[in-house]
Amino acid sequence: MALGDPGRRIKEALVGTLQGAGDVAGTTIKVVRDTTVSVLRSSGDVARETTSVAADVIVGALQATNEVGGEVGSVVKGAVIGVIQGVGEVTTVTASVLSDTVRAALRGTTEVGTDVGTVARQATHGAIATTRDVAIDLQDAAFSVARATIHGTKDVGGDVAAVARSAVRGSIQGVEEIGGDAMSAIRNTARGLIKGTSEIGGDLAEVAASASRGAITTTKDMAVSLEDAAVSVSRGLILGTQEVGGNLAGVAKATVRGSLRGAEEITGDAMRAVRNTARGLIRGAADVGGDVAGVAVGAVEGAIETAKSLGLQAEDAASAAATGAVEAAQEVGESAVEAVTGAVSKTIQGVKVVVQAPFKGDES
Repeated sequence: MALGDPGRRIKEALVGTLQGAGDVAGTTIKVVRDTTVSVLRSSGDVARETTSVAADVIVGALQATNEVGGEVGSVVKGAVIGVIQGVGEVTTVTASVLSDTVRAALRGTTEVGTDVGTVARQATHGAIATTRDVAIDLQDAAFSVARATIHGTKDVGGDVAAVARSAVRGSIQGVEEIGGDAMSAIRNTARGLIKGTSEIGGDLAEVAASASRGAITTTKDMAVSLEDAAVSVSRGLILGTQEVGGNLAGVAKATVRGSLRGAEEITGDAMRAVRNTARGLIRGAADVGGDVAGVAVGAVEGAIETAKSLGLQAEDAASAAATGAVEAAQEVGESAVEAVTGAVSKTIQGVKVVVQAPFKGDES
């Protein structure tokens, strides 16, 4: 795209400063923030100009990076932070400002041919990290940014499911940077991914599997525990699916698939991942009055099928999913316990499912 004045100013400034810069992200933040403030303050209609300025500035930053051979990820993160901070100095930053900025970053990938997943992760990281500076609610930010990554990826013809994984990772990295509530961020990122996928007519199950896998694999490098990540992402995926009228059982099955594959990828405790994923799925279904029995069966089916494909014991995976489902049902109430226990305490896909004591029936 032809750059406007803000984009040209950013490009010229960064081409001269990125070469040899020790702190690429920090340099980008300052240049982009100062330019954004200058442009918006000279505008007659700040609200109308914010989105177009954000898009132009980020494309200018990406073109500069491409020209000098800089590290795209750091520049994307810095540009997103700089735009949001700059907007915050002139007017109120809303969730829409965050989402528009992230979407603009993804659209900019067509300018330099860079990896969409990398841009999605770094843009999400930057947007979530700025919530501390601009006093925006983390839950709203996580939801809106995740939704924007899906739309932005669709805009450039990217792989939506693959980007979902990157977006979850970026959200966790961003919230850890600011010491925020990781479980809330993961849950609402998952909701936003499902919402965006539904709006573009995408495959909810594939996005759920990818998001779940991303949450689990990120625990290898971050302080968030595997248990918390599994519960939070699965709960958010079910909440989001109910909100858009999707198939809860199908998404539950896909979520367990992603969780189990993620745990295997990082050589984590696969059965613990399955158990806690099932817990989150049932809690999410109960939150929205969904079919907890159907979700439980979907979780067990996902565990069985994925375990077989990975060469793991299907019986162990089925037991872990069923036990986690019943554990969560006990937190909900007696009717949920009866429904879930009745649904999973049988043979499913040729595998006899055993709910581990003391979580079956009236055992204590």
